[in-house]
Amino acid sequence: MSGRWQVALRWRAGDFRLDVAFETDARVVALFGASGAGKSSVVEAVAGVLAAEGRVVVDGRELQGPGGSLPARRRRVGWMPQEGALLPHRTVEGNLAFAEAAAGADLAWRARALEVLGIGDLLDRYPAQLSGGERQRVALARALCARPRLLLLDEPLSGVDLPRRARVFRHLLEVRDGFELPMLYVSHDPAEVMAIAEHVVLLDQGRVVGQGAPRQLLGDAAALRFLDRLGFANVLRVEPVDPPAAGHAFQVRTPGGRLLVALPPPSSFAASGWLAVRAEDILLAAEPPHGLSARNLLPGVVAAIDDAGDHLLVRVDAGDEWVATLTRRAVRELDLAPGRPAWVVIKTHSMHWLAD
Repeated sequence: MSGRWQVALRWRAGDFRLDVAFETDARVVALFGASGAGKSSVVEAVAGVLAAEGRVVVDGRELQGPGGSLPARRRRVGWMPQEGALLPHRTVEGNLAFAEAAAGADLAWRARALEVLGIGDLLDRYPAQLSGGERQRVALARALCARPRLLLLDEPLSGVDLPRRARVFRHLLEVRDGFELPMLYVSHDPAEVMAIAEHVVLLDQGRVVGQGAPRQLLGDAAALRFLDRLGFANVLRVEPVDPPAAGHAFQVRTPGGRLLVALPPPSSFAASGWLAVRAEDILLAAEPPHGLSARNLLPGVVAAIDDAGDHLLVRVDAGDEWVATLTRRAVRELDLAPGRPAWVVIKTHSMHWLAD
């Protein structure tokens, strides 16, 4: 069976030689390696703007091969280069319209992109008026508004400062799950690779030095620690309960035996896998909560409270350990302390699937 991705590329510039080949059925592929490894060159070749030799087939579409090479404008690629590269003289609305000009406007598609990325209130602003995180979200929306059949994301968090990085990455996961497009994701950060990709291609000096599942290449213990940098303090291996009947919620069982209501995993993921929840997305209550829309209410006991500078990390044993980020004032007003009861509240949409 041929893979969703079939890539074999060769290119030379001065002393640098690119000779990369990989084939996989994964939907989301990450190119991982140090600066200068050739990651961006592969992206540019797939986009059709770098004249490399070889073959590129994605989802059964031959973009380049023995029969010739499609020009960049016909490859239907949504490309988000480093720093986003927004048109500075156009508003956000103008940047989106620029992308739609070639593909044709689709109001439903645009509305979906605006909703997933949360930029509906930015349409009248110019790029210079946006924060780094906002610029990256707009750049991603522009890539989506071209109605692509393939997404190329080249270091999409490179222009985002650390405090905002976790928030922007959450939107990347929502795009991954909501649009289900083949995605080539470039990064030198193992945390990003662990969280978003199903298959990783390790590059060094223009060559593939390894490839496979993220945890196979990066190692479980070390890789899970990396996820803290993206705010994923809660990562649990879960197993699906019986397949849900029509109209019923998707349920999983945690290592501690608790049942959680979650969104179904992306179609290319196994149902048995890893769920991640950011510490900022965990709510705590000091007494049994009532009248909430959140589907997951877990009774537990405060195990510890750690000082994290401008906030506190509250660890709750609710069958599994859950870590929540709270302000000092919230901890004081809830009268939380080790040994006291606490209820963990988790919204279904706060859970993100990680590739196995």
